[in-house]
Amino acid sequence: MTDGLLIFGKTIWNMLFIDWRIMAISAVLAVIVFLLGIYLQLKKWGEGSRAYGGPSQSGSVWAFLKTLVHRIRKESGSKVINILVMDVFLQRRTFKADKLRWFMHICILYGWIGLAFLSMAVTTSYEMYGVFIANDHEMFPNAWIMLEPAFDFLSYMLLIGIAIAFGRRLFSKDTRAFSDETDWILIALLILVVASGFYAQYLRETTDITVRMLTSEYPAEYYGSFGNSFTIFHEVFSLFAMVAYIPYSKFMHIIASPLAILASGGGKK
Repeated sequence: MTDGLLIFGKTIWNMLFIDWRIMAISAVLAVIVFLLGIYLQLKKWGEGSRAYGGPSQSGSVWAFLKTLVHRIRKESGSKVINILVMDVFLQRRTFKADKLRWFMHICILYGWIGLAFLSMAVTTSYEMYGVFIANDHEMFPNAWIMLEPAFDFLSYMLLIGIAIAFGRRLFSKDTRAFSDETDWILIALLILVVASGFYAQYLRETTDITVRMLTSEYPAEYYGSFGNSFTIFHEVFSLFAMVAYIPYSKFMHIIASPLAILASGGGKK
């Protein structure tokens, strides 16, 4: 019996930190819940004032996207690029308003996105390419080793952002005045994801788990091929808290804010 997924006689995902079935099922469910939430949000935006008791404004996802594209096309290509770089990626307006808040946002946003992107890239692209194209089964574990400094940097970057967010709400009266219980819930989720990630890494190191090991070779105390229960919790919880939950929480502003900025023509130069 193979530990990984057998495709065309070749085995993939047999060196993950948890059983590939748990990871695959959790990832698919998280993405489905995420896409459903995005659809519902776009549909609500397409309804316009009808959602707030006013007359209908079409009420379809297509109507919203068509309106958004129409507004963006009014701007020149160079201005759209400027808006994307300065207002969306570098968050110019937040920087002008509050530099500490800007730094916090940058740390959380890019720490989070960076970790998600690298994890998906290593777990899918390197694994698929290494096995099916390059015929190099060591490419996947080597990629983890090569990118470990980047993972560490992004993890600490995210941790710094969370610490600033927590500290501002703890010590700043102005920040507390504009915060509610949902802000604390989001911070708590971020703390739990990061803390469980660091602890899962600690467990792997103390049980001599390496990225070159097959899951079937894990020590007995690591619960065999299904991995340590705490590591499973971290991986699965992270998928649902940081992917599936986005459209249903204030995390949605990560997507909504760029769309609003593009539709309104960006910030002031």
